[in-house]
Amino acid sequence: MSIGLSCSTIPFQSLPLGSALRRLRELGFTRADLPIFTFRDWCHITPEDVRKDPAMALGLIDTAVATSGVEIGMLLVSTNGDSNQERGDFEAVCNLAVRLGVKAITANPWMPDEWIERNRLKDFMHMTNERKLTLCVETHEIGCTVDPEAAYRLVSETPGLKLTMDVANLLSHGFPPVTWIPLFPYVGHCHIRDGGHTPDTRQLPWGAGEMDAAFVVSALKRVKYDGLISVDYIGPRAEDSVKFDPVPEIIKAKEALEKLIA
Repeated sequence: MSIGLSCSTIPFQSLPLGSALRRLRELGFTRADLPIFTFRDWCHITPEDVRKDPAMALGLIDTAVATSGVEIGMLLVSTNGDSNQERGDFEAVCNLAVRLGVKAITANPWMPDEWIERNRLKDFMHMTNERKLTLCVETHEIGCTVDPEAAYRLVSETPGLKLTMDVANLLSHGFPPVTWIPLFPYVGHCHIRDGGHTPDTRQLPWGAGEMDAAFVVSALKRVKYDGLISVDYIGPRAEDSVKFDPVPEIIKAKEALEKLIA
């Protein structure tokens, strides 16, 4: 068992999906995180697209994978918790995951209330469990899980639920690495990029921020984690306090993480 590397397609959202995966292959990645988000400026395909035309979605992804040699390691799903179509959208993505052979799905949280969020995710877990998929919830500022204590309560009290641990989200919302320690045994996926201590520094050039990659990798090794760490730069965003091209930083992150994992 060993830790593997993947990379998000978000920085390459402006390219067609096949071109985005080929770009990742050029950078040395063989696995990708594929976001399926309600927000079209973050993704190539939305949950509504998958629900309305599952054959189109499967064909698009299958063709991109076949022509690039990059597999989909994780589907990242952001549904609209205020929509009466949310459950159908999520179920459609579960069916897509089965067709693609993807074993896990990451859901973004939506509700700030822990009790409501737990019940929302338990409903999602009925769908993932039926299909023998693992459900992870991201430590994300939308919802309650950006607080490590809330994230811990959620996963420790919901058997089978895992975390997609986004360390830059935690760090940029004022939670230092010592507060993450209880979360590592529950990690099912990990996002990593450099960042600072404020929301406008949620992504910084590799080496310019406060994110301690060695700490993260060693903590994952201690709990015998054997999943993926995804390089998760999210492209240039208007709210970033530091503007930079993410591609050189993706390369630096990959090289640094490969050394740490080895």
